[in-house]
Amino acid sequence: AASAIYALTYRGRPAATGERTWPLFQRISQLVFDNVFVPYFELEIIRDTPKPFEVGGDHKYIFGYHPHGIIPIACQWTSLTSKWSEKFPGLQPAVLVSTIVHNVPIMRDVAQWNGSFEVTRFGFLNALSSRGSVLLVPGGQEEMIGSRSDSHDVPIVTSHRGFIRLALTSGAKLVPVYAFGETQTFDNVYVPASWQRWCVRMFRANLICYPYGMAPMLPRPHKFTLAVGRPISVPKLQQEPSEEQLAYFHHKYFTALRSLFNKYQQRAGRGEDVLVFTPALPQPPKFPRGISAPPDLFGMKKDRKQTRNDNGKPTFEGHQASHQEVSIEGKINSEKEEEKKKCQGNLKSGKESKNKGKASGAPKLSEFLLVMLMCVGIFGSALQLKLLGW
Repeated sequence: AASAIYALTYRGRPAATGERTWPLFQRISQLVFDNVFVPYFELEIIRDTPKPFEVGGDHKYIFGYHPHGIIPIACQWTSLTSKWSEKFPGLQPAVLVSTIVHNVPIMRDVAQWNGSFEVTRFGFLNALSSRGSVLLVPGGQEEMIGSRSDSHDVPIVTSHRGFIRLALTSGAKLVPVYAFGETQTFDNVYVPASWQRWCVRMFRANLICYPYGMAPMLPRPHKFTLAVGRPISVPKLQQEPSEEQLAYFHHKYFTALRSLFNKYQQRAGRGEDVLVFTPALPQPPKFPRGISAPPDLFGMKKDRKQTRNDNGKPTFEGHQASHQEVSIEGKINSEKEEEKKKCQGNLKSGKESKNKGKASGAPKLSEFLLVMLMCVGIFGSALQLKLLGW
């Protein structure tokens, strides 16, 4: 009887509509986050703008959180803290999480009561319309596979463009966010990377996830520094964006993310870390035809000074050297060659990084049993939902 009653909470797609949001539970969560999570991780939030973001009216924001790490825990609670409210008054983005989270009892309840939506197109647009801003992890669970706490190479998957497309059709500003310390909190038990990628392809989630820090599911108390970048203005298109338009703003977003990382990594105590973009960013595309440049396109002051780079192409000197942006024609980033070399040992080579003891490609017996048990649990849960008619 209890199961039948609980099954009713799945009606109406609450994961995509947000109808189970519970303000009282959010206030209780904020007390827990402020008094437990914030001191445990020594949370610091940096806003890379002199003034808070404008809210209300047509001001909408899409916050892209990087990196995913094993579990992007800071993504799920930092926007519910008092520190966030101080930096961004009146702006509390809806956190978009994997659809599988919205199907696991207790986990889905906590997420939905705290105002989370599922990371689908329908959930994305509903959250953006009702809350005015969303926060998601563009790299997705592919970044989980290459994440290691003992490595200074931080995997950043750049292949996803769906959030760029929705920004262009909604007119919402893009905001890069980088969490220094995210990859130091958890590690995943060793399982061949090929198995994990198979799970991601088949289930759209890495189900072979058994994170550990201080203990299983207990993160290490590593300092978190959350750097929130400058909003990137994009035009609101009346039609689906072209490939040229997507490529331009996709490149601009990840260039801004790298600038944000370079600017604050020393302050966060992560000076040896290196972002490994996979795939590497191509040569900066030209500004797309058919649209006018949005105001303050590069997030700089109007009195910026135009200079010339080594190739004779125009650039602009802005507020910080690390925030220099290329002109519309752009220039090849000076880090491109180095990044290409890094990408040769990208996420795909992660399957070999912990594979020192393997003499062949055959999985160990313990790993095989682990995956079999996981599959039994998954199919058992699916059968229960099927019997309930969901």
